[in-house]
Amino acid sequence: MPIHQLIIILIIQLLILLLPAAGMYKMFEKAGAQSWKAFAPFYNTWVMIKLGKRAGYIFFLQFIPVLGWFVTLSIYVEFVKTFGKFRLHEHAMAALLPVIYFFYVGFNKHDKFIGPEAVSKHK
Repeated sequence: MPIHQLIIILIIQLLILLLPAAGMYKMFEKAGAQSWKAFAPFYNTWVMIKLGKRAGYIFFLQFIPVLGWFVTLSIYVEFVKTFGKFRLHEHAMAALLPVIYFFYVGFNKHDKFIGPEAVSKHK
C-alpha cells in the first residue's frame, strides 16, 4: 500500500476520533467533568464510561478488531442516556452521527446531565 493511502487512512481515522470532541467538550462540562478530556482519543470514552458508572472492562473491549466499533457505539448510546435521551431515534443519532448529535446535545440549553441513577430508574 502506497504511503499516500496510509496517510489518507490515518487522517480519516483522526477525524472520526476527534470530530465528536467539540460536542463532547460541552457534554463533559454539563456532566461536571473536565472538558479538555473530550479531545483525548479513547480517554474520552473512558470518561464517558465513568460518568455513566459502567464497568471499566468495556473500555478495553474497544481494542478488539471489528467488535471495538460496536462497543464504542454502545458507549456513545449509554452516554447520551445520562442526558435523558431514551428514544430510538436519539440512540440512532448517537451511534450513527455522533459528530452532529453530540454537538446538538452539548450546546442545547434544554439538555441536562441527569446521571446514571436516573438512567437506571428509566424503563
